Amino acid sequence: MLDKEKEYLHDFDHDLLDAYASQTIARKVSKESMIVFQNRKYSVPIRYIDETVQIKHDDNTLYIYYNGELIRSHPISLKRFTYLRDDMEEIVRSDLYKNRDDRVIDDYVDRNLKMFDEME
Repeated sequence: MLDKEKEYLHDFDHDLLDAYASQTIARKVSKESMIVFQNRKYSVPIRYIDETVQIKHDDNTLYIYYNGELIRSHPISLKRFTYLRDDMEEIVRSDLYKNRDDRVIDDYVDRNLKMFDEME
């Protein structure tokens, strides 16, 4: 019977299986320009604040999509906050320090990123 069925067997398509097995999770982007995944926060560009994004992940990386387009990826982290520097600069420039010069903003971002890295 196996010999007869062999002619109908096809090569295994890993990509097709991944499409069915990978779970997409929806998250709303907070006012701080972050999404929550596994009780940890990850940054996205500010233009996505209040939008719903989709996230996928593998063992090491979190992928964040908006309308099917990859907008950000982060290594999965044990830190409470994972901000990309560009995202933090963008949010600081848009609000709190919008009239400050680049040096002041850089210092503020550096201090805050260091503080976030030290949080557990």
